[in-house]
Amino acid sequence: MNFETVKEALEFLYSVNRKEAKVKVNGKPARVHDIQEMNREAIFGLCDLLGMEDIYLKDDDVA
Repeated sequence: MNFETVKEALEFLYSVNRKEAKVKVNGKPARVHDIQEMNREAIFGLCDLLGMEDIYLKDDDVA
């Protein structure tokens, strides 16, 4: 996920994580795993925007 601004990334995270959100993946309701992956990608994007890639690059689970 590529965001132009921190605000854009935060707005995305807010919209996806609202209780009322109707998020779909491939036309089907998103599962918890799908939302977690969206959050993870948005966090990576935020880290990139803030110059803090080291937060996720030190994680062995990033792949």
